[in-house]
Amino acid sequence: MQEELKRVINDIHRWQDLMHASERDVEFYAIEPLFPLLGWKLFEVSRQYSVGTEDKGIVDYCLQIGGSGKVFLEAKAGNEDLRVHQEQLVVYTAKHGVQLAVLTNGHRWWFYLPLEEGPWETKRFCEIDLEVQTHSEVASALCAFLSREAVLTGAAVNEAKARLANLKKEREITEYLPEAWDSLVTDTRGPLFDLIAETVEKGCGHKPEAGRVQRFLEEMKRREPEPINGKPPPPVRRIPKKPNLRFEEIDVPVGATLTFRDDPTIQCVVVDQVNQVKYNEQQYSIARLSANLKGYKAAQGSLYWLYGDETLQKRRERLEDD
Repeated sequence: MQEELKRVINDIHRWQDLMHASERDVEFYAIEPLFPLLGWKLFEVSRQYSVGTEDKGIVDYCLQIGGSGKVFLEAKAGNEDLRVHQEQLVVYTAKHGVQLAVLTNGHRWWFYLPLEEGPWETKRFCEIDLEVQTHSEVASALCAFLSREAVLTGAAVNEAKARLANLKKEREITEYLPEAWDSLVTDTRGPLFDLIAETVEKGCGHKPEAGRVQRFLEEMKRREPEPINGKPPPPVRRIPKKPNLRFEEIDVPVGATLTFRDDPTIQCVVVDQVNQVKYNEQQYSIARLSANLKGYKAAQGSLYWLYGDETLQKRRERLEDD
């Protein structure tokens, strides 16, 4: 199943019109071919499923086993911003007691546990991005959370809960780390001061006074880069390594406006011929700005910014092929 699934995923990824496909085309070409490969029988996939709410809501697909809804899946056009639609899907799914929900525009797939406690924003446990992840990684995630066997046995929900718990742990650690650091560097009687003072004394034979160590730590803190919107440093996200992008190599001039792929309202301006852009009156490398906006430790900027109607990565590949 995995090999055939990877072949179809490759076909979807290579579909040049995917980013601009209509919702129905996304359903027909990027979603429905996956169902039989994931083990779902034709009569178990219900399209345009009514959720029976006051606003007469409908989800695009309900995956059923024994007549019971197990997964709600909502499809959107290739250029749709998934963030606009996730709250409604999670609410619909939770009201029906369905444990798994999926939102996709064909190239991005977001997975949710609607019945878990907490705000709906914290219920997403997995994200697939065909532009970033390998076909093997995409196939493994789809099998783990969307295959009939995994849904039937409960393995999908169990693994999803484990991932969500780990994400919560990482989020709480990330949020507290700056506070922990501030506590250490401002406590003149704390272990960090003693450790630095002892290390200096061992190295040069002179033990610095507390005030000298304090000034050193304050100077080091000033050197730390300021994250966007005051958010703490994001967790590490491993991505495939690509050659560094240079704007001059892909004919993107200084002054050109780039649009963020995930949110067309976010734009930046190219300020040099290497990799620097301006956003919100601050200058960043295209990679650093992408990582901050995505919430990653690092990101390949060429994947997330559009010049005209194509990503910088696709522009580079097109120009290399010419």
